[in-house]
Amino acid sequence: MNNTNLNRTQLTLASEEVVRLYESCKLSLEAIVEETGYELTAIKAILVNHSQVYQETLRSKKTPGVISDEELDEFTNVIKDVARYSEIDPCRLRAAIYLRDDKLGRLDAIHEGGNLTLNVLTLNAGLKKLKQLKQSQKQIKNVETQDQLTQTPPSNYPESARDFNSSPIVELELAND
Repeated sequence: MNNTNLNRTQLTLASEEVVRLYESCKLSLEAIVEETGYELTAIKAILVNHSQVYQETLRSKKTPGVISDEELDEFTNVIKDVARYSEIDPCRLRAAIYLRDDKLGRLDAIHEGGNLTLNVLTLNAGLKKLKQLKQSQKQIKNVETQDQLTQTPPSNYPESARDFNSSPIVELELAND
């Protein structure tokens, strides 16, 4: 059994549907979001782990204008020189570890997730819950901020703090603007 078949047997029906929509139907990620109602992050996680087509697309994407192949070779040589000739041992070690991890593919974002078996429904539900929590925290912060803006300073604050807006310094600064 090859690796693709092994990955397919580990998929849930929902994950299989996401992979099918991407590979067979050639839908964009946004179209899959609309079709399934899943979060974009959940769809990307499933495709990274289970779609060879998506993985190859990620590998082949080159960010234009970042660095050329020649510059990449030059930077790799610089890192090699640091690993070989730096007088600072922690720096040498770090450069050597980086080169080894790069060679072994450990720095590749595609391999970052490992062989995870993700349930897209569970992941999607968690992402939606997280969004709801963030929204409720924003609303709470907005209410607290509004309350703080409308409150006057307590009477135990110095007189200068309670009358800050009418102080001569503020009036002078406003006049200078």
